[in-house]
Amino acid sequence: MKKTIDAEMIFDKGQGIVIILENKWSRWFDNMERAAQDYFDYLMGENPDSWCGNEPNFMGIMLGSEDLPEEEFRDFDHDEIIIEMHKDESSGWLVIDEFCNELRKLYGLPGSKGEAI
Repeated sequence: MKKTIDAEMIFDKGQGIVIILENKWSRWFDNMERAAQDYFDYLMGENPDSWCGNEPNFMGIMLGSEDLPEEEFRDFDHDEIIIEMHKDESSGWLVIDEFCNELRKLYGLPGSKGEAI
């Protein structure tokens, strides 16, 4: 049986990402290499319970709410970010492309996503 990956990534136009894992660990990153490495480590079996930097104030945030207008933020679950990572064309958001390119490197995939406009 395939393990369900309980993860959400919320990207902001200010070039940051919030990663929420298992609805119990969350952190904001402005360094996509570090964000991708932490996410990859989680996918490889590391338990975020022992990680530093948990910022629980991000739990329960909802895209489309007054605090997170959809035109300023985009969210992805695990399956959606993996699909995005395999696309060659740009997502249109530099922060998403950078995160996906860092994940591609960690997975050993060639190439990179196109440059965002």
